[in-house]
Amino acid sequence: MSKNDQILIDQIIKQEHKNYPDYKTEDDFFEFYSSSQVLRNYDLSYDEIESGICGTSLDGGADSI
Repeated sequence: MSKNDQILIDQIIKQEHKNYPDYKTEDDFFEFYSSSQVLRNYDLSYDEIESGICGTSLDGGADSI
């Protein structure tokens, strides 16, 4: 990924994070946002996406199921 791509993605995450104040950090929001983008064709609700996020410490590297 080029430096410009990284800057663009960072700005998109910062902008979208403002729309979801429930997420305290951008890192937490990124897990939700990336899942919502991957699953956008399945028309899932906020709660359905949120329920699949399992990214905690000692989870073997899994962020979502």
